[in-house]
Amino acid sequence: MRNEKESVFLIQSLNHHPHIELSLLFVLCSKHKHMKFLNKFWIGFLLCIILPTVFGLIYFHSAYQGELPMWNALIETARFNFPLFGKLILLSIFPNLGALFLFYKADYWSACRGAVLATAIFFIISFIYLT
Repeated sequence: MRNEKESVFLIQSLNHHPHIELSLLFVLCSKHKHMKFLNKFWIGFLLCIILPTVFGLIYFHSAYQGELPMWNALIETARFNFPLFGKLILLSIFPNLGALFLFYKADYWSACRGAVLATAIFFIISFIYLT
C-alpha cells in the first residue's frame, strides 16, 4: 500500500510526464478499496475477449474495400481458411497488451491470468488459420 507522500509524488510527476498519466492514474485508483472488484479472473478474461473482437471489427471495417458487404466478406474469409483471417486475429490482439500492462501495474494478478488465457485462445485460433 502506498502512503500519502508517494501518492502526492506520483500526482506531481504527472505534470512533468503527461504521457504516463493514464497508467499512473489507474495505479493510484486501483489502490482504493472499491476498485478491488476489478481483480477477478472473469473480468480480465471477458475484457480481453471483447477488446480484440471490437478492435478487429473496427480495423476490418476501415480497411475493407471490396464489393461484398463487410459481414459476408469476414465470414467468407474465415470459412475458406485464408491466412488473412489469421493475420487479422493476430493484429486484433494488440489492445490486450495495454490491458495486461494496466492489470500488471495495479497488481491485479487474477485479472492478469484471465487476460493471458483469453490472449492464448486468440493465438491458438490465429495459428490454426495461418497453417
